[in-house]
Amino acid sequence: MKIAYLSSRIYAGYATVPLNPEPHAYEGGFAVKWTIAGQISGSDDLNYDPARGSVRAPWLAWGPYLWADGVKGRKQDSLIYTREDVGPDGTHPSPQGREKVGRQLLDFLKTSPTSKPWFLAQ
Repeated sequence: MKIAYLSSRIYAGYATVPLNPEPHAYEGGFAVKWTIAGQISGSDDLNYDPARGSVRAPWLAWGPYLWADGVKGRKQDSLIYTREDVGPDGTHPSPQGREKVGRQLLDFLKTSPTSKPWFLAQ
């Protein structure tokens, strides 16, 4: 594997079980940030460059940011999550929510300068 796109999880403010409710779902985005920052700062455990030594990880990059604050949404793209976007546990996406997440993933892969060359290759 040469590249790995990391993403946050979706909104969990509708959670009815203690799997990973808010604010944990939001704060999970920091784990992605800190992992990528660790690679940028040269952590040996996250080395992707054979010129720097043993390769221990793929090149890490931000994938689509999937979290939005429920129906408050996001200013930049108006993404929202309604109760209908999650299943009975309020945590995992419903079929409607999976389609919403899938569209975000597909849009990302079609438009990111790092994925377009290989994702859209014929």
